[in-house]
Amino acid sequence: MHVTVKFGWLALPIMLLWANPGHGVEIFQTAFTAEFVLKARGTVVGRSKWSLTSTQQSVVYELESNTAGIAVLFSKDHIVERSEWRPHGNALKPYGYQYDRSGGKKEKHVSVDFRWDDDFVINTSRGESWQMPIPGNAIDKLSYIIAMMHDLSEGQRVFEYLVADGGKLKTYTLESIGDEMLKTKIGTVDTVKVLRRRSDSKRETTFWCAPLYQYLPVKIEHREPDGEVLTGHLESVTGLAQETASSLLQRTNIVKRAN
Repeated sequence: MHVTVKFGWLALPIMLLWANPGHGVEIFQTAFTAEFVLKARGTVVGRSKWSLTSTQQSVVYELESNTAGIAVLFSKDHIVERSEWRPHGNALKPYGYQYDRSGGKKEKHVSVDFRWDDDFVINTSRGESWQMPIPGNAIDKLSYIIAMMHDLSEGQRVFEYLVADGGKLKTYTLESIGDEMLKTKIGTVDTVKVLRRRSDSKRETTFWCAPLYQYLPVKIEHREPDGEVLTGHLESVTGLAQETASSLLQRTNIVKRAN
């Protein structure tokens, strides 16, 4: 079985932080890590680890992924994605994004530097750099999941984000498609299913987000146009406590009022 492992779709930064530029900053001082296993056709092909570290000067989100299982016979990719956020005015905004892939047949190194004083980013790839204008609410591609988690907790069920991705300003559109009870490594949990469709392709990504864990996705499924399906399952999480019953009830009431 020859499985091509694609980690980019699983760019999931796990943290308790969301800043809506221009609307203040919410910071929960909790450092933690989460680990996922990636499967294709029922076979383990990769593992990923997400982490959050914060100081008074910045917050850093990092995703580290490696091929595993039978996929190691074909590739030994090691991927590290990193997003750094810093205070800017009355908001916390992305200042730098990096993507580094090594160990396999193809190496790739990409960086995006946000210059908020002039509202543009500098994209660097394959040794070449170029500028691109951005609006004040743009984020990097490693952060839209956090926006979704925050907005789910606020009762929203349709989401749209402007993302500086691949040298272009893209619109990421997601919507809730229902609820589902899901059995996971960390127990059986209620989840909200959220679907992301691409307007320019037939790729689809579905997230199962658990309100009990502050809408952390506990399962992620990505479907390629050729029918190939990759699934990420949460194996463990440390430093992220379950919501209390009263807090969860309050969030549920917010959702009911929103609907």
